[in-house]
Parts: sequence; C-alpha cells; structure tokens
Amino acid sequence: MAVSVTLYAQRVFFVLNRIKNLSVPISFRRLVVLGGAVCGVAVLLLGCKKVVTHTDEVEVTTWQHPEETRLGHFFTPPEHAEEGESGVYLIPDSRRAFRARYSLASEAEKTIDLQYYLWQEDTTGHLLLYRVLEEADRGVKVRILLDDIYHTGRDQLYADVDAHPNVEVRLFNPIANRGILRNFGFIANTRRYNHRMHNKIFLIDGAAAILGGRNIGDEYFAIDPKLNFDDLDALVVGPAAQEAGEAFDLFWNAEASVPISNLIKYRPTSDSVSAMRHRLRFELDSVIDDVPYDIPVQANKVWEELERVRNAMVWAEAEVIVDVPERYVEKGESKIYEFLAEVHPSVEDEFYLQSAYLLPEDDTIEAFGELVDRGVEVSVMTNSLMSNNHLSVHGHYQRSRSKLVDQGVTLYELRVDGAMMDYYRQRETRLAGSNSGLHTKAFVIDRKISVIGSYNMDPRSRVWNSEIALVVYDPVIGAQLQAIMAEEMLPRNAYRIEKNGRGKIRWRTEAYGKEVVFTTEPEAPLSKRLMSELISWIPIRGQL
Repeated sequence: MAVSVTLYAQRVFFVLNRIKNLSVPISFRRLVVLGGAVCGVAVLLLGCKKVVTHTDEVEVTTWQHPEETRLGHFFTPPEHAEEGESGVYLIPDSRRAFRARYSLASEAEKTIDLQYYLWQEDTTGHLLLYRVLEEADRGVKVRILLDDIYHTGRDQLYADVDAHPNVEVRLFNPIANRGILRNFGFIANTRRYNHRMHNKIFLIDGAAAILGGRNIGDEYFAIDPKLNFDDLDALVVGPAAQEAGEAFDLFWNAEASVPISNLIKYRPTSDSVSAMRHRLRFELDSVIDDVPYDIPVQANKVWEELERVRNAMVWAEAEVIVDVPERYVEKGESKIYEFLAEVHPSVEDEFYLQSAYLLPEDDTIEAFGELVDRGVEVSVMTNSLMSNNHLSVHGHYQRSRSKLVDQGVTLYELRVDGAMMDYYRQRETRLAGSNSGLHTKAFVIDRKISVIGSYNMDPRSRVWNSEIALVVYDPVIGAQLQAIMAEEMLPRNAYRIEKNGRGKIRWRTEAYGKEVVFTTEPEAPLSKRLMSELISWIPIRGQL
C-alpha cells in the first residue's frame, strides 16, 4: 500500500525540479530555489527528533502450550492427519472472516496476539476492540502491535487501551514527531520510515491463527457502503499456528516495536479509561444493527461456527514465511519473493496469481514469460482503474500491462460492478451502491503449492515492507484456491486484457449474457483516466 506522505513529497520535488528548468526570469528561479532551501531547513529543524526504539531486553513470547486450552484441544488433529501437519481452512467470504475472528477471540483463555498494518476506527474495528477488552477483563493477556503509518491521531485511544493491566499496545517503527509535526518527521527520516510492517496476524492462545490479506475495517468484512474488498484469509491450527506465534514474537520484541507509553506524554486516568470503555459500549449498542449478518455472541453459536470450520479443515504440510523486522537495515529481497524465485524452475502446468497492487519489475515479467515459453498457463489478476483504491498504483501499473500481455500472460482486472458483490448487495440494501475492490495477495502453483499472505507484486512489498505468508503444500487446498481465483476471473467478475491488431489494449467481458469489449479503461470517466496517465509520469514507482 502506498505511503501518502512519501507520494506527496515526491510530487513536490518533481514539480520544483521541473519549474527550476523552465525558461523564466532568473529572479523567479532564485525565488523558487530559495523557497526550496527554506523548506528544506524547516523540515530538518522540525523533523529532527530522534528515532524512537524499544530497548527492553526482556523477551515476551506467545502462549507455549496451546494443547492445554479449549481451542487447542478442540482443534486436536484427527486420526488421519500425519505428524507435523497443520489444519488449514480458507476464508474467501468476508462475513465468515469477521465471524471467525470474533468467535476465536470469544474463546480465548490465555493470550490474544494481534498484529496489523491497519485497524480502522469503524464498526468492525470497534466490535473487535470491544471483544478483546472484554476478554482482557477475564484475565486474558492481550498484545496489540500496529504499524504506525496510518494511525494518526489515535495515541490517546491506544494509551487508554494500554492502561488495562492485561493489555499492551505497541507501534511499529513509530514516527518520533507526533501531532502537527508528524509529516515533517517523516520527510526528515524518509529512509527509515519508508519501511513499514505490512503483516497481518490474529492469534488466539497460540492455538489458532488467521493469516492473509485482510486488515481490520468495514471494507474488509463486507459492510462498507462505498467499497468492499474481495480478499482471502486462512485459518490455521497446529504447527503453522505456532510458527505464526513465533513470527509475532519476532516483531513484538524487535527494537522498532515501541510501547505507546514510551512515545507520548499523555498518561491515562481512571476517568479517561472509563470514558473510553463507555464510548465503546455505547458505539457497540448503536452500530450492532449496522452489521448485516449474525455475529456469534452466545457460546452455543460460537462453537457452532468453530465446529463448522473444524469439519471443513484440510490437514496438510504448511509453513509460515516472514520477513525480518529490520528491513530498513538488512535491505535485500523479501523472503516471499525469494521463495517464489526458488520454486519458479519447478512450475509445470499453471501459475495463478492475485495481487491487489501489481507493479512487477522487468525481471518478474521476464520470469512470467519464461513460464509461458515452457507451456505453463500463467493467469494474473489485479484491480481495474475503477476498483483500485490507489490511483497512483494504477497509473504505474498501466505501463506494465502491455509488457505482461506481450509475454503471454493471461491478464485480468476486477470489475468494479462484479457479480462477487451481488451476493452482498442482494442481502443488504445499504450496500447497493458499493463497489468491488481486489485486496487478495495469493499464488497457487500447479494446484499443489498455495501462498496466502500480505505480499503484493510491487516494489513496496519486494523492497520496503515486511511481509508474511502461509505456504501450504497440498493438492486439496491448491484446488480450492485455484477454484476461488478462477471464479473471480470469469467475465461476470473481471475484464480480460488483450491487444487488438494494432497493438492497442482492450478489455473483454460480458453483460447480460453478451460479450462486451472496451477500448478505454472501463466505466472510468475521462477525468480519472487523465489523472491516472498524469501520475504515471511522476517518478515514484519505486515507492509504491
């Protein structure tokens, strides 16, 4: 996901550079250069606050004996499972994704460990925060680790949550300058702050973990009236869940994970904490009707939900791959990219990929072409202009689109009015105007190797962010994942990207049972197409 401040800074520098080279009076050029110098000094002075790191040498780990908990016992491997296998359950349905999280949290006994890039202050965000605090009241130890970049203005809330004796909140790679100086701090330390934690882990009692593409927010759980994402999670139990716990601990104990109490001067009081809890309870009562599906609250409903999940689980060999927290020091490729490069020579028949933000480098495009030359069916899906929630990403993606098609890749873009959203629109009138967006990050190779996680095929995932992925080595899960992707690539859900006889891009789909071909970005107004084209010329691709 693009970092907005970085994009803004890049655009400003780009414009200033262009102005400086114009044929204008020398006095104006000097004025521009002088203004730039003054701004630069201001950034350095206002943003020079020292980077904050966590120096506590006491390591904290997730619960080490999941078999002693109700969940651990409930998800005991069946007789047919091989030793070392993990239970895996794919969750493409957004509403089930929320119910699974709520159900698991409701049954926590020892620990709740939550690691997210983004946690919205909205209906689902409040519901899960309320649930977590209720469990903390029962004695469950809660750790919440959030990336700092998109959580402006929430320091007091996090401090009040952190004040609970059983809850600790940490922010990853936090910007030392808070409040109005935050942007100056980012620009002054861009090299450090550009590295973000994109991981997503929802782990209960060290026994059951949810990994995948979803952050916490209404658009990820099918209740946002404007935009709802097609996304994918996997619920895992057994060894893979324990590996997710190890990945969480790796980041929790990293120097870049800073307790909220170390960042700000504000100190919670009993009144402020009570007010926060009262506000959450009030909002819970007021928003519960906004959730257009049943939430398992009663114990019997919770266990019905969990039993349904357990009965549908596939037991298979699986592992968790995670980047190191200190990518701003260690550099290099993401471990997920290295894994894909490692398995590339062994691909035989088909390679399916979904990436919300698709900005492949030339070597990746060539690797796709090599697969096609070997007879491998390469099917790739990303967002269309209208379904993409980052215009800057689409602007630069469109410059790779032609290259991908030329390499023989079967390329698809999600329709903003795709049939995948109809299921929800038909059941909830307030979603009637909601658009579809793709947020999945997944790969499946020969229906044998499945990769589900946070990794996008873009420079930000490959170079800047830390990412995490679940890898499953199993033909049943592989077939399930391939079927999910194939469904979303059908004409009623996506455009197939082709070239006409003159080498121009066109979009093929269907409407009311008839084939439709677009010669410009489908459903997009001229203003948006022009803006996308304009952004594609701004040299910020490496930051996206």
